[in-house]
Amino acid sequence: MRATIPFVKKVYEEYNQKCFGGILPIPEYRISNTKRIWGNVRWRHEHDEKGEIIAQSIGLSITKRYDTTEDRMIDIILHEMIHIYIIVAKIPITAMHGSEFMKVMNEINEKYGRHIEVRKGILWEELNSDTIREPHYLCYLELSDGRTGVLAFSVKSVKKLKDFIDRTPDITKHEFWYTDDPFFNRFWVHSSFKKIGLWTDRPKELLEQKKAMRVRL
Repeated sequence: MRATIPFVKKVYEEYNQKCFGGILPIPEYRISNTKRIWGNVRWRHEHDEKGEIIAQSIGLSITKRYDTTEDRMIDIILHEMIHIYIIVAKIPITAMHGSEFMKVMNEINEKYGRHIEVRKGILWEELNSDTIREPHYLCYLELSDGRTGVLAFSVKSVKKLKDFIDRTPDITKHEFWYTDDPFFNRFWVHSSFKKIGLWTDRPKELLEQKKAMRVRL
């Protein structure tokens, strides 16, 4: 299933009562197309002259980009609800997913048989469910030790990429490619080239299989 506002709202209201005693405020629900994260909480607040909070609003956003199971979607929503609980209960935190978060998460998992995770990573099969077509610029590289790879880059950063290639003697060949195939949505788009991640699983075959096109930049 993919996230919808009616489903997120239903889960939120049910588990607000079940797990949090109904103390969580009604958030502004939003369904997004965000990549790489399942959801996030936005907390906006206004202060008076003494620094006291005089108004606040909380937003809950879940992406519809990926298809997953209903159970996992519930756990994803609960993850964000824990963040809201920590805000509302004014619990001092040491880190975004520190011991305070872990304590609440473990209590809910144990008491209600849930499987909430600290990091809501996107699973491989969920990545495969991303069907949105977007432009992708890719650089195929051959290295002096025989390795080959491909990286995605921002076309605005092509000069930086060329400079990186020029000052890296281990790179013996490079080619620029373009595609809008959804498979490449999972690639991290590089805009700086100090440390780069390369897709090294038969990269040339992958480009040809996905019908990418050679381009001059």
